[in-house]
Amino acid sequence: MKKGDRVAVMMPNCPQFIIAELGTWKAGGIVASINPLYTEPELEHALCECGAETVVVVTRFYDKSSAYRPRPPCAG
Repeated sequence: MKKGDRVAVMMPNCPQFIIAELGTWKAGGIVASINPLYTEPELEHALCECGAETVVVVTRFYDKSSAYRPRPPCAG
């Protein structure tokens, strides 16, 4: 990532969330918090709206996040 990039953090409230958030800020990125309990359509909408190209996720929710594939252009 480079300065100004948006990073989606898809985690529950946990220490790893804070680490990902602080690391993104330190690298100059913008954090977009994504609820890990979103359904697939909600997740697609949230990721499309925030414009994140990077998603930081805990193992428990990896399958849900990896199933999302952006369809250009994002339909809002």
